[in-house]
Amino acid sequence: MRKIIFKRDVPISNTVLWQLQKDGLFPDSFKLHGSKTVAWYSDEIDRVLALRAAGATDGQVRELVDQIHIERKRTAEAIINGGFQ
Repeated sequence: MRKIIFKRDVPISNTVLWQLQKDGLFPDSFKLHGSKTVAWYSDEIDRVLALRAAGATDGQVRELVDQIHIERKRTAEAIINGGFQ
């Protein structure tokens, strides 16, 4: 199972975080069922931070974030269609 991190664990202000997500530089958060609590998968955040630490450009980070969103969608489709193992 993938580890989830919560907003309280992300040391970025809400405003900056919102702007990064809007600009495609940080993965979108998701809401937990029946809650106002938002979260991210820790491995997704780790991938973005590792790319930043390696000196990646905003364009490269956007490509990674886009890929992360595609992976989430594919995983959800596989679960819905019964093909997730």
